[in-house]
Amino acid sequence: MGLRNWGTQTASSVTGYLTSDDPWVTITDGEEQFGTIGPGSTVPSQEDFDFQVSTACTSGHLLQFVLRAHTGGQDYYTVIEIPVRSPDLVYSDHAIIDGGSLVGNGILDPGESADLVVTLRNDGLAGVTGVQATLVSSDLWFTIDQAVGNFGNVGPGATASNSSSPFEITADALLRDGYEGHFTLEITGDGGYEASVPLVIDVGTTGTNDPMGPDEYGY
Repeated sequence: MGLRNWGTQTASSVTGYLTSDDPWVTITDGEEQFGTIGPGSTVPSQEDFDFQVSTACTSGHLLQFVLRAHTGGQDYYTVIEIPVRSPDLVYSDHAIIDGGSLVGNGILDPGESADLVVTLRNDGLAGVTGVQATLVSSDLWFTIDQAVGNFGNVGPGATASNSSSPFEITADALLRDGYEGHFTLEITGDGGYEASVPLVIDVGTTGTNDPMGPDEYGY
């Protein structure tokens, strides 16, 4: 970080103190020396300020800091704003690939095993590489035969799928048509990126006479 002396006199023994009230920021080294700054000159800090940003901080959030420069018994304040640029992977679409060597209907029917290809979209301001997801569910009506899928690299605004390594799931034969299976994608990426993305998969097809309950009366 650099400090500029806008005055007409030399500032000596300048010390900088970095603070922030932002709940997403932890400052781990908030004091640095700038030495002497001549009139009209800009001098970088002799070492770096250090801070950490919470992994829960959303992409696009504007971090706010205050730099207090102390010299000659006087304090000078500067507000510094830094936008957070991080990935934000969200669900975009999914496809059921069923039927094996036969032509499938693109639906996971009761008693059927199928491949599951999920498409993720990066709504963040930064890309993420080495994306991998593990499919999990506490629903005992499903068996997850292949739980890990690879999505590769996902740039900002881009999409990616696990078509090269699809998940494999099996629906219990006793399931009724119209049942909704709830899953979660536990996503990781290079640099410590983590996210949990919900996913709902419908079983079978329904008609107007199929029971879909419970309704508002519990039937």
